[in-house]
Amino acid sequence: MIRKYARFQESPERVRALFAEVLAWPHWFPGIRSVRRIEQSAGTQIVDLVQDSMGREWKQRLEIRTTSLGFDQRQLRGRLKRWDLSWRFQEPPDGEGTTLALELDVDLGLVGRFTPARVLQQGIDRLFREVVEQARERLREEAPAPQVEGATRPVVEVLSTPAGLEVRWAGRRYRLKPLD
Repeated sequence: MIRKYARFQESPERVRALFAEVLAWPHWFPGIRSVRRIEQSAGTQIVDLVQDSMGREWKQRLEIRTTSLGFDQRQLRGRLKRWDLSWRFQEPPDGEGTTLALELDVDLGLVGRFTPARVLQQGIDRLFREVVEQARERLREEAPAPQVEGATRPVVEVLSTPAGLEVRWAGRRYRLKPLD
């Protein structure tokens, strides 16, 4: 079992909302190229995910279940023998911000026979650091604009994200694909 922790300045509700918006992961989550929802019911969704990690393309079908403290991911199909991941978003004892807790139970199966444990640990450490950095950046981008007396809310917002430009109009997000 691998456990990781990070601290955010934002409320647990804001941090959880960022991570819970699974279809937006390709816009900010490191390495994730695409997420496609296959099925959704109360508190559970099944998604196909394509991710570049450790120099390889990983395709997984995940079940994501919402819990009272966060959500759990379980691999239904993919290269790994087992991939169970839990994200928890809790208010820390001092009552300020959010403690993000990750628990990962992974069995690499055949891939693991050729992967030293320290290489796996370093890869998970690096990925978790990148996820936390990108999540903090995304939360800064999405921070409510300071209210100025007499000012009105902007109609259109344009944000620069790691995946390219994002336009927000009438409360909806639109990703602009780069012109190659």
